[in-house]
Amino acid sequence: MDKAENKQKPVCEHSPAIACPCPKDCPRHGKCCACVAHHRKGHKLPACLRHQAE
Repeated sequence: MDKAENKQKPVCEHSPAIACPCPKDCPRHGKCCACVAHHRKGHKLPACLRHQAE
């Protein structure tokens, strides 16, 4: 296996098809993995997962 084959693809990419509930001015709007990672650092849920916690 050469180095090109061994490169990992991004786990999560921006998808404009996702209806993101985050504010439009959020720098992570539509970038779900980045958003979840950001909120996990603060031990909070992002807007898209808050309804599941209720």
